[in-house]
Amino acid sequence: MPDDRANLALAEEQLLAPGGLDEHALEGLIGRLMARHVDYADLYFQLRREEHWALEDGIVREGGASLDRGVGIRANVEGRTGFAYSDELVLPALEAASDAARAIARQDGRGRARAWSSSAPARLYEPVDPVATLDAGDKVAFLEGLDREARRQDPRI
Repeated sequence: MPDDRANLALAEEQLLAPGGLDEHALEGLIGRLMARHVDYADLYFQLRREEHWALEDGIVREGGASLDRGVGIRANVEGRTGFAYSDELVLPALEAASDAARAIARQDGRGRARAWSSSAPARLYEPVDPVATLDAGDKVAFLEGLDREARRQDPRI
């Protein structure tokens, strides 16, 4: 199980560094959020990588990959919660999203939203990138092995 330092290093490498962000920039962003009578705020970063391969007649016919990353920003003012999201992980985009979340929360109850929070959130997912666990050659070999085994068990395949 990776420790917190390894998790932080992975987040910095895959989420922050490509956009020129670091811990200092995030501290400034939280400070910007909290500066105008916000009770609490948080940032939720996400990174999702997907990869698919299609094997037909023993030949790889199709393959593809996608990458989705962004940050959700939540601000709470007197029980009112404002949410905003940015799929651009650069400081100007995060500042604009944080300003939007704060403005939504500061409204007089319009657009009100409630969010569940926990003082000690449970770790639900480990920061393991399944796409990077094998190289393309190993993935193709795995698919070819599956194809051979499926055909061995049922020649109609």
